[in-house]
Amino acid sequence: MVLDIYAGSMARFFLRSYQTPLQRYADKVGAKHSFLTPPPKGLSVDKTKSKLFEFKHNLHRLIGEEYPDISQWNDRATDYHVRQLHYACLDSLYIVSRCAYHLQFVRPNRIDDDQENYPDFPELSEEEENDGAIKALSCHLYLPSKGRLFVETKDILERDIDVTSLTQLKFGLGIIAQKVWGNKIDSEKWVQQGAVLHEEDAECEDIVMHNAQYAFAVLHLALGFALNFNVPIILEFDYKRELIQDGQTQNIDPVLVDMPLN
Repeated sequence: MVLDIYAGSMARFFLRSYQTPLQRYADKVGAKHSFLTPPPKGLSVDKTKSKLFEFKHNLHRLIGEEYPDISQWNDRATDYHVRQLHYACLDSLYIVSRCAYHLQFVRPNRIDDDQENYPDFPELSEEEENDGAIKALSCHLYLPSKGRLFVETKDILERDIDVTSLTQLKFGLGIIAQKVWGNKIDSEKWVQQGAVLHEEDAECEDIVMHNAQYAFAVLHLALGFALNFNVPIILEFDYKRELIQDGQTQNIDPVLVDMPLN
């Protein structure tokens, strides 16, 4: 499974007026794509504005007194940033991050198909809870705010979501960078090296660390864009799709879609 990591105007996101990584890839190779399981259709402009106003009101009701800047994001940004990320990579980042907190675990360099070597992690420790780094990796929406916050709510499509702030994501990624890599990170390099999803083709000896670096880089670059433009980051499930080229339906290799386009 894969998801799209989008940073930009929330209105543009729900209007579906942006190009997904798969659409970019399809255009590059001269193919078309179609949804096997369609995502929610884009809302009308007026409906989106109304729903976003209501969403901001609900956020204020929930946490606005403590975090008054929670709904002051820029929804007029014309630029946006979007990448695709495979769950195997996000899971790898989770593994290396938790192992950095729990040194008694031997971190695997790859995950077996039956996941027998997957570490049997305990519940989050007090340190992990206080840092919020692990919890931030499983959120759906990251909003510009100076507060380190977590809240459960519904988005404008009435889907249950976990929300945190860009500040919390920045803090959490900083903790992970220090604990796992001693602050020696290179997001531009890591994102260019791509993901390893086909072990039989891989020369990489430590696939878990390789994919963790890639996931970290994708999140880190999205965070930089979101902070620069004061826009949210939204994690969206990549609904099941098919690629059609020369009249033939093809399986989509997530590695190709994940890779940066020249």
